[in-house]
Amino acid sequence: MDLTKTNLFVNRCMTFMMPIMMLIMNGVSVAIIYFGAHGVDNGTMQVGNMMAFIQYAMQIIMSFDDLYDFHYASKGKRGSCRRPYL
Repeated sequence: MDLTKTNLFVNRCMTFMMPIMMLIMNGVSVAIIYFGAHGVDNGTMQVGNMMAFIQYAMQIIMSFDDLYDFHYASKGKRGSCRRPYL
């Protein structure tokens, strides 16, 4: 019973977290492109630098997403470890 409640809670959290993470990733990309476009227009930044910065930012954000996924997976593993083995 307790495992079922925990699993339902984790799945509800995952349902809300995935769209939020995608919104953050897309918002960061749009913000970098918006501010980077002004730098490219002024001649203070090259397009390649802006693209590299977008890739670095996405790697950092995806690392946080991987941490969340690890936490999500560990919930189920902890529950299965508590089961009695016959």
